[in-house]
Amino acid sequence: MVLYTGKDCRFCQRAKQLLAEEKIEYREVVLDDKPELRRKVLQASGGRRALPQVFIERRHLGGFFELKRMIEGGGLTILLDH
Repeated sequence: MVLYTGKDCRFCQRAKQLLAEEKIEYREVVLDDKPELRRKVLQASGGRRALPQVFIERRHLGGFFELKRMIEGGGLTILLDH
């Protein structure tokens, strides 16, 4: 799982805290000083500008609220197990 974040992003902090509480491993990529990568993430996420953006094996999961719903519903475990 890759979590694309921004340094001063409140929802990014919440997403990292949620993942830590659930003991879910992830790789964080901070986009603040990476405009080209930020453009690629924007394109891969269907134009979503908000951060964080979450990807699992190049599949776009969504942002914080989608991540939270997936964890609460048990769907994230299924995705990570495959």
